[in-house]
Amino acid sequence: MAKCVEIVLPVQCVGAYQDVNLNRIIPLAVHGDDAEAHRRRSFSICTFGSLLVKGSFWDTKILSFCTDVSQCSSETTHQLELWLTWSLLELQLGEFLDVDPWGQPYPPFLKGRSGKICGEWKAVLVAHKGDERYMQKSYRPLSSWVSDNVCLVCAASQTQEDLLYTQFGPSALHRSSMTSTKKFIQDISQVQTFTALPGWHIFCVQFDLLHVCDLAIIPECSASALIELCAAGVFGTGANDERLRRANVLFTRACKLARVRNRGQMFSMKQLFPAGPNSYPTLVQKNFNGSEAVVMAKWLETICLKVAEDNPQDAHAGLRAAIFVNLVAMRQCMSPANNPGRHVTLLPANVERLRRACYLFKAAHNSLALEAVQQEKLFWKVRPKYHKLDHIVFDQSQYLSPVHASCYNDEDGMGKIKNLARITNPRKLGLTVLLRWTAYVCVRWVRMATE
Repeated sequence: MAKCVEIVLPVQCVGAYQDVNLNRIIPLAVHGDDAEAHRRRSFSICTFGSLLVKGSFWDTKILSFCTDVSQCSSETTHQLELWLTWSLLELQLGEFLDVDPWGQPYPPFLKGRSGKICGEWKAVLVAHKGDERYMQKSYRPLSSWVSDNVCLVCAASQTQEDLLYTQFGPSALHRSSMTSTKKFIQDISQVQTFTALPGWHIFCVQFDLLHVCDLAIIPECSASALIELCAAGVFGTGANDERLRRANVLFTRACKLARVRNRGQMFSMKQLFPAGPNSYPTLVQKNFNGSEAVVMAKWLETICLKVAEDNPQDAHAGLRAAIFVNLVAMRQCMSPANNPGRHVTLLPANVERLRRACYLFKAAHNSLALEAVQQEKLFWKVRPKYHKLDHIVFDQSQYLSPVHASCYNDEDGMGKIKNLARITNPRKLGLTVLLRWTAYVCVRWVRMATE
């Protein structure tokens, strides 16, 4: 973990000053997200906490702000993030500041809010994470999933043939165009909030395993596989909806064995094609969470392997099985149970296995996607978000476990905050949610201290 902290610490702090004790540095992660509260009325939250701790959201995260999206402009979010960055700077210095984010005298400092915050302890931002929408809102980059340059940290493109985002692996040409911290701050990010922190490094921009793999890659691959398996008669005879119903029964049984609640709707052609019959199949996120995605990958691995074994001459079946075999293999490499003695990092051997499994998955998926294009079928969709998996595996995993650094706990906390927002008057949503969160956490911590 000291390596993660050292990456984002200012060089002069690590090199020039010998009194910097990395054992007294707390690595922080900031997370932001949006959700619906009242009749499709959205609210936004931002939390931060230590990367070293695990446990309940109430005990490991601090709610920084909560806003009603309909009552806020982009400038509102910018001002709130300026204050959050200012607070993170205080934690990085370990002392209370005497000026506000705009350099004006800060009245609380004159009233006694001064000195060290927590003795020798300091905290440094290591990871900034969230879904695509939140990261676009925080940095306002020139690149996005709809622009020609689809990536925040490299020059992967939708049109430049030598830099296509569909290229994969360590030798992909776009990996030689990795964005430097200086270039990101000067040319890509259009706001100076988090990037204004001393020592901020592009490593802080973390792509999230939950949103990239569990809520995008697995649902879309699973939907294509289910349609093909139904057509092959794996789930019996009859209409497609009847075959999908049988598949759903088997999947629900697999969820029960894994002690995961299947909260999704019954599989059907309408559910797998939410945008209409002339679209790519997918499993909608509202009916599919991260835990179900893990079970889905393992369940389809078993089925696809059986089909491939029964049809050894069918190359397509073998490639389809390879997709889920390697998705499951990646998860196993990142599992804490398979990395004994490591708290937030992976064993070097597992990092290599993870990279190999990712490469094989991409190779199999690209082959099936190309085959679908040649046959003019809308299966095995490849979109810019898939490109981020390479950055998670080949860049981030050597420093942080993608599972540990993911948004699983944050998304669980988002659900809890959403419950608070639902019982709050929409006119005072932000302040009331913050007050209720504060009251609940204080009571919870007092109760824990007295037990």
